[in-house]
Amino acid sequence: MKSLRMQILALVIGSTLIASLICGTVGIANSRSVTQTDMETIVTKTSKTYAQDIDMILTQIETSVNALASITVNTIDDLDYFQDSATAVDFYTAKLEKTALEFAKNTEGAMTYYIRYNPELAYATSGIFASRDSVASEFVSVKPTDFSIYVVHLPPQCRYTNAVKHKRRFLK
Repeated sequence: MKSLRMQILALVIGSTLIASLICGTVGIANSRSVTQTDMETIVTKTSKTYAQDIDMILTQIETSVNALASITVNTIDDLDYFQDSATAVDFYTAKLEKTALEFAKNTEGAMTYYIRYNPELAYATSGIFASRDSVASEFVSVKPTDFSIYVVHLPPQCRYTNAVKHKRRFLK
């Protein structure tokens, strides 16, 4: 009788262990599948949210740049005078500085702002350039880069792009 009880007890314990092992394996596999699906959903939603935020900021920057460019073009009302006189370039630059600063202040996340004139119409360092170290700090004006240090025998559409790509080759 003892032997039969022990065998039945051993079978019950063995069956329970096998059933627990099977249920545990199925549960782990199922939870991994659900977790993977949930993570993919969460990452996709988070990515879409960040993408929309970035797109909104870039759209605002693009709008600010286009508006500032339009104001700059409309401010320079006498191109011949502008082209022939460094004083005129400085006058128009001074006239545009406050406007450019206000555009930068009102553009979320702006770290720099600049207005550059065609170097064939104005002296090489003409224009406005300012930057700041963080969104909380103030803009600091910096002298614009002198593009005349780069070779000018290239066509205008590729002159500066090539100069930046191959800086050493084009430096005087």
